[in-house]
Amino acid sequence: MKSRTVRSRTTARKRGRPADPKTRLMFCIVRSFLLGTVSCALLLCILSLIFEKTTLPLTLVRPAACLAASVGVYLSGWDLARGFARYKLLIGLGCGAFYCLCLVAAALFAGGIASPTTGNLSLAAAILLSGMAGGATAALRQPVSSRRD
Repeated sequence: MKSRTVRSRTTARKRGRPADPKTRLMFCIVRSFLLGTVSCALLLCILSLIFEKTTLPLTLVRPAACLAASVGVYLSGWDLARGFARYKLLIGLGCGAFYCLCLVAAALFAGGIASPTTGNLSLAAAILLSGMAGGATAALRQPVSSRRD
């Protein structure tokens, strides 16, 4: 029994994954957070260059920022749900809910509660649904051998 535990830990280290479940969970959460924020920041940089070099109307800046945030949350939900064996859709939904709470906290710090006229509710809905879509994509992309009949 002892050699089996040691063998599984060395196999996990060879793959680059931590052997401890709590450490693996934290690694998965941090990795998905970094993937989401870095991809959102890169997409925002690309979109800002597009707006600078072209004559697009500035009314498209808010939908472009919403698109960048949604892509970041989608990738974060997909990566986080990929690290778990079950409940991938709920994990993606939880990831979207976390980013929605971050949006509400940022709105509170910036100047009070978010009003429905500013468009923050549509951004929150897009973030929530894109996190859930990332979890659904991870659930659909699991190997056939691990699916239940």
